[in-house]
Amino acid sequence: MPWESEREGGKAQEQPYELFAGYPDLMTVSDVCEVTGLSAQTIRARLNQGELPGFRIGHTWYVSKPAFVAFVERRQG
Repeated sequence: MPWESEREGGKAQEQPYELFAGYPDLMTVSDVCEVTGLSAQTIRARLNQGELPGFRIGHTWYVSKPAFVAFVERRQG
């Protein structure tokens, strides 16, 4: 996963929020696609199903960075 890193002698988890520091506080579908490698169609489906929390303004979906980090952490298990 892009939010994991390995070091010699063991595995260290990076904090997901720090890894997304370069992204805006309100991420677009394109931002989420860039981070996850998933298609825009998949991200929109997860938004519509409520699996990924977000909101729309007009035709544009937004996901808050903290909500996205929580989504990532839930998926990591």
